[in-house]
Amino acid sequence: MERCYRRLLAAYPKEHRERLAEEMIAVLMAGAEPGRRWPACCDAYDVVRGGLAIRLRRAVDQGSRRHWRDAADVAALIGPLLFFTAMMFRVAVYAGRAVRPPVVAGELLQAVELAAYALPYGLVALLVWLRRTRAATVRGRVQEAGKEVRT
Repeated sequence: MERCYRRLLAAYPKEHRERLAEEMIAVLMAGAEPGRRWPACCDAYDVVRGGLAIRLRRAVDQGSRRHWRDAADVAALIGPLLFFTAMMFRVAVYAGRAVRPPVVAGELLQAVELAAYALPYGLVALLVWLRRTRAATVRGRVQEAGKEVRT
């Protein structure tokens, strides 16, 4: 049963386990019913819930705000960049179809239209990369407003 408790303690951060694991195991073993091979469901739930609560507290702690802000900055760059890349790939496919025989008239027009839709995403990614977040946000809102009008 001690091995099961040790596995459940993996929900706690490593530093916490290193400091308090033996004490926590001793308390859990002392509170267990004699003869049991597995921890009670409520005990297992409490151990995992406690570990996750400590991890969550650390994630939203004052010191982690900078890390969350950095993660949001990366997401603000990667999201538009992925959309831009995917749309430009589609532009290349349509343009490639437009120049190969048999020539389909609508393919080139489709490529130009997709390029026009892709450019705002590229601009937002560029502005975020250059740390012009206010301009990128305004540009993104203008683009969303344009989509609502078209639909």
